[in-house]
Amino acid sequence: MTSKHVPILIVGGGLVGLSAALFLSEHQIPYQLIERHAGTSIHPRARGVNHRTMELFRTLGFDDRIRDAEFLKKGGIFTAETLKSVDFTQRPSAAFQALRQEMEALKRKSPAMRSWITQDVLEPILLSEAEKRGGGHFCFSTELVSLAQDDAGVTVTVRDRTDASEQTIRADYVIACDGAKSPIRLQLGIDMTGRKSLGHVINVYFRSALTSLLDGHEFSICNITHPDAPGSLLSINATDRWTFHTPYNPGAGETPAQFTPERCAEMIRTAVGSSDIDIEILSILPWEPAMGVTDQFQVGRIFLAGDAAHVMPPTGGYGGNTGIQDVHNLAWKLALVYRGEAAPSILATYETERWPLARLTVEQAGHIANSGVFSVVQGKGPIVKQTDIVLGFRYHSSAIVHRADVAQDDADLNGQPGTRAPHVWLTQQGKQISTLDLFNRHFVLLASEEDAHWREAAAVVSDRLGVSIIAYTIGQAKGDLIDVDDHWRETYGIQLTEAVLVRPDGVVAWRAKETTRAEQALANTMMKILGR
Repeated sequence: MTSKHVPILIVGGGLVGLSAALFLSEHQIPYQLIERHAGTSIHPRARGVNHRTMELFRTLGFDDRIRDAEFLKKGGIFTAETLKSVDFTQRPSAAFQALRQEMEALKRKSPAMRSWITQDVLEPILLSEAEKRGGGHFCFSTELVSLAQDDAGVTVTVRDRTDASEQTIRADYVIACDGAKSPIRLQLGIDMTGRKSLGHVINVYFRSALTSLLDGHEFSICNITHPDAPGSLLSINATDRWTFHTPYNPGAGETPAQFTPERCAEMIRTAVGSSDIDIEILSILPWEPAMGVTDQFQVGRIFLAGDAAHVMPPTGGYGGNTGIQDVHNLAWKLALVYRGEAAPSILATYETERWPLARLTVEQAGHIANSGVFSVVQGKGPIVKQTDIVLGFRYHSSAIVHRADVAQDDADLNGQPGTRAPHVWLTQQGKQISTLDLFNRHFVLLASEEDAHWREAAAVVSDRLGVSIIAYTIGQAKGDLIDVDDHWRETYGIQLTEAVLVRPDGVVAWRAKETTRAEQALANTMMKILGR
């Protein structure tokens, strides 16, 4: 048995684990990722990257790569007895119309738009982008055997599934991205309070020339009401790859094994309304849509993220996106601690910030299920606008100066501490950028070009504390960034002599109201955020 040391060990190589690797790579923090499967997902599973996640990928410079790989450019949500009987000229469902209106409104609030890309296509992109940045080591076909932590680190035993050889890894921290049935969570004895099953579903991934039934139209979801094949058809690439989700009832003695490829193919023929269409079954995956949030996101040096920390139905498309945003919140904090720039206490703000938002998001995913978007999952309750969840979140922790609520109307994105910094188009050296493009590895201080105090204060405090703080001045005609229309101060809600401090994750940490003691005020604020 060999042994090694890594600063960060990531357990799980799905969307969330690969994103954790990507964000750590961007912060130049060494890590190792282990994944029990031989490679990235071969099943589409999750579909869609929401606006906030696309903003994160935009700051890393590969959002266009995702956009180029997306599967669906248009479509709608329909309900009919069979696919063949759908009237594609019918008015889109109320749920889809509401979503379309929200997407249109978001063009003014975000530089990025959501992408309809499937998990099996996105994961290889995340992997290649993380590998491009370097600093990490990926071990597929490797499973966790055991782990134990102490005050100084976590000792993990892993097994290579190809030759059964074992290795001991000593990690400073572990990020558990090992799924809804997380072995790490179970070993830690962490409960998932209020976990509620929303049924049992068979997900059939298949290939077929269904476009012959669509007469040039596209759809995103088609809910099938045929009594012999109830379920939902989902488009994967809008040409020849699809999934069919149909419920089954373990309480009545039904099991996944009963859904053979032959039976699934016949159900799909019934669902589409054509008995002679060719069906190639690619995979059959049972799953249980459920709702729940763990009691804890952190135990010592171990952090839960993604499905290991919270499970939710696919309605709303929150699941994978919430997990990706989990590890984005965590990565910069781990980086500061690894470099000795922040006290380990800053890591506790991961749970403080993400747990309330996860609970709210899980509730909303359940509520949306009742809207008829996805017929095989049912929930009930009031629905909050997706944009309020995706962009209107608020954090409250010691890494934020001033209290904020969990969520707000996205219309109130005006630079309040704890909220995602507002998007404003600016010009930098003749190139159009968004304010969001500025937030990645460093703390950023934004001030008007009329006031040089904040630039000087940032330079002094950055040098004194050994933490990177980049200051930008913004003006209509001069400054580091040009705001020709003079929108940024109004959008951020500040006056000429005031400034806004934004964290590396693009969340507003502090709003400064005066410049007479700029250096001291900024230093005190940074010390509070860093836990020093």
